[in-house]
Amino acid sequence: NFPNLYWLHLSNNDLTGNIPNFNLLPNLTLLYLSANDLTGNIPNFNLPKLESLDLSGNELTGNIPNFNLPNLGRLFLDNNDLTGNIPNFNLPNLKYLYLSSNDLTGNIPNFNFPNLYWLHLSNNDLTGNIPNFNFPNLEWLFLSNNDLTGNIPNFNFPNLEWLDLSNNDLTGTIPNFNLPNLERLHLSANDLTGNIPNFNLPDLQRLYLDNNEFNFTNISKNDSIQSYWYSPQDSISIHQLNNQLYVEAGGNIADNTYKWYKNNVLIQTTVGDSTFLVTSPGYYRCNVTNAIITIPTDSYKNLVLQSESFYLLVVLRMIRST
Repeated sequence: NFPNLYWLHLSNNDLTGNIPNFNLLPNLTLLYLSANDLTGNIPNFNLPKLESLDLSGNELTGNIPNFNLPNLGRLFLDNNDLTGNIPNFNLPNLKYLYLSSNDLTGNIPNFNFPNLYWLHLSNNDLTGNIPNFNFPNLEWLFLSNNDLTGNIPNFNFPNLEWLDLSNNDLTGTIPNFNLPNLERLHLSANDLTGNIPNFNLPDLQRLYLDNNEFNFTNISKNDSIQSYWYSPQDSISIHQLNNQLYVEAGGNIADNTYKWYKNNVLIQTTVGDSTFLVTSPGYYRCNVTNAIITIPTDSYKNLVLQSESFYLLVVLRMIRST
């Protein structure tokens, strides 16, 4: 019972048990209980003056309360075992929201946080589309390692420095962002296709596009970006026309080298022509390199497009019967 207490710091200990509701601390502005072994649910605190709440790095379970904390500016609940949906908080002064590394599910609310700087929701099980947030002051947006789908919004975040949407199930094309302060763009491990914009992002230092569905048409050699990762990409398809196989790798076909394998043995190498004449049954695949885009000395730019394995037996029998 400390009616005049402003700050309570108990982080980085070995504290266990449930968190009290601290209703006898009406003047509390800062509550730090991070990096302990606390369990149970998070109380729906009645602390009208609270400005900063850090419960990260515990073993807390259950749903996140829909807090009524009008002065809250910092909310850190990351690295727990929290479940359920994210509340559509009414926290008008919130500046930092960390909910990463829990077991949260459902859609991301279209929050109304006019003062938000950082939003961290990575490493959960969130689904649905990404809202086209209206965060005029946002600097960091982390939504990686979820199950988000749909297209990437063409965000209007004039102060954004870091955008991480990697390891989701996003589809469609990459917007031609107008993000003048963006330094890092992470879009790896999605299902993105289409052309990669010729970004006008003067501060961009790191661009990660690997493990999508781009080919040589979509990727350009961009030496102005300090770190540009575009290898590997998802496999390309083998197409069949009678007894010929071919692939579509994009780019200037004269710059492409096609290596055809049968039963994992290289049997043909051609430049500028992807077609391969089948003469006997077997498992076929094709690897394609590009004289401009494939850079063997840089593993992250050494893009080799690899086809799926394609088994031919039935088709060859049809060919023989005609």
